Amino acid sequence: MEHGDESVWFVGNKKTNRTACVYNHKIPPDEFSEDGILVANFYNQAMIAPENKGYGYGVCQDIYKQYGNIYRNIKTKTGSQVETKDLGFNTNKYHVPKCSLK
Repeated sequence: MEHGDESVWFVGNKKTNRTACVYNHKIPPDEFSEDGILVANFYNQAMIAPENKGYGYGVCQDIYKQYGNIYRNIKTKTGSQVETKDLGFNTNKYHVPKCSLK
């Protein structure tokens, strides 16, 4: 069964600053969560950073419950970086996470 947009997992290598893996597939959210956990475990228990909009909210919840190593929003209003309890990241025009492999 085909589902809306493609879901994507990207794995970045921090040492080389290069792409290690890209996974994209039209897949139901629960299977997407499971595949993300498999990919993260394969790559040394990597942190998973899913989008948290739409069905991404459920994906974030599944990953947090089953795996735990998930990206949390970082707020910098006070001048210091403070990790929040917000799982995943939001891709609206006002909040695009600053990601660096370095």
